[in-house]
Amino acid sequence: MICGGCRLLMNTDCSLHCHTCDINYHYECLNINKEQFVSLSTEFRSSWTCPACVNVTRRIKTNLSTPVRHNQVPSTEQSMDLSCEILNKSEAHIPSDSVSIEKFNELLNTINLWRNDIKSNIMSIRDEIKNDMNSNFMSIRE
Repeated sequence: MICGGCRLLMNTDCSLHCHTCDINYHYECLNINKEQFVSLSTEFRSSWTCPACVNVTRRIKTNLSTPVRHNQVPSTEQSMDLSCEILNKSEAHIPSDSVSIEKFNELLNTINLWRNDIKSNIMSIRDEIKNDMNSNFMSIRE
């Protein structure tokens, strides 16, 4: 039997069998450590799906293009449910801090107004300082 990940011969005692494509994998090739592999239930092993099949099934009728998870097996404190059910579009979460183009343009205009106001104030202060210095130099010359 050949591993679908590394293409080397393998022992069936140290492998997971994909129920979708019938390919076997070393648990090491799936980034699973020995403790995690031993803790997997028989039910989980019999219904396990390989990364390639998970990737294909996740993209059916969805706009998700997320690659397969880094670690296929959860740590012991996580649940063992690794089903790849497709999320409903209604469950998609849009971050509350997202900004529309209109809002962005409004903010940009406000910033530009502030910038122009600050520039005008700085120019006015510069002119005042320049006039004060000129008058002081004139008084020194006299």
